[in-house]
Amino acid sequence: MNTQRSLLLIFLILFINVEVSAQKDRKPADEPQYEALKMVSVAHQLARMGYTLQDPLFLIAAAQTLGEYPVKGDLTPDSIIFNRSQEKSFQAGAKDIELDPYELLGDAVKMAGSDSLVVAMAERTRLQVKEKEGLPRGRKFSPLVQEYLIESEGSVKIWATFVGSEVAEVFVMGNGNTLMDLFLYDSRGRLIASDLKNIDNCYVKVTPSSTVQYRIEVRNSGNKENHCLLMTN
Repeated sequence: MNTQRSLLLIFLILFINVEVSAQKDRKPADEPQYEALKMVSVAHQLARMGYTLQDPLFLIAAAQTLGEYPVKGDLTPDSIIFNRSQEKSFQAGAKDIELDPYELLGDAVKMAGSDSLVVAMAERTRLQVKEKEGLPRGRKFSPLVQEYLIESEGSVKIWATFVGSEVAEVFVMGNGNTLMDLFLYDSRGRLIASDLKNIDNCYVKVTPSSTVQYRIEVRNSGNKENHCLLMTN
C-alpha cells in the first residue's frame, strides 16, 4: 500500500471515530436521532466514492460507519407519486450500493485483490461490526432508507405511516447538484413541517398525537437531476 493511500485510510478512520464520538456526546439516548441519519448518509457517500474510484479503503470506512449506525431496512412507502421523476438506486457503473457492511466488506476484499494488508483491515472491520450486533447503542431505532433520482424541477411524493406519541423524522441527502426542498403534509393536505432551499441535507421532525399517515414530498428546484437519499425512522 503506497503512502498516499495509507494517509487516506488514517484520515478516514480518524474522521469516523471523531464523528462517532461527537454524536454520542451530543445527543442523550432518548433524543431524536438526526445524527444517526446524518452518519448513514456519510456512509453512503463513502461507499459511492469507493465504487467510483474502485478503492476498497472507502468501502471499509463505510462499513465501519454502518457498524456504529446500521440501517433498519428499505423505506417502503404506503404509496408513491412521481412528478417528472423516477425511482432509481444510486449506481456506480453497474453496481447498486447497498448499505450493508458485510456486502461492502466483501466487495472491498474483491477490490483489494492480492493486497493482504487491505484484506486484513476488512477482516478486522468485519469482526468489529459483528461484535456490535445486538449491543445497546443508546438509541431507539435505526433509519429506513430509499434512493430516488429526481429530475430537474421534479418531485417525489410518498405516503408513510408514523406512530403516535413518537418523534417522526425525515432526512434527505442530495448529491449537491441542486437545491432541495422537503415538505411534510397531513392526510388533509395541511403543511406540518418543511425545510427549504438546502443543497446537501433537509431535515424535519414532528411528534404526531396518534398514529397517522403523512405525505412526504421532496422537490428538486434546480435545473439538473439530483440523486437523493431519503430516510425516516
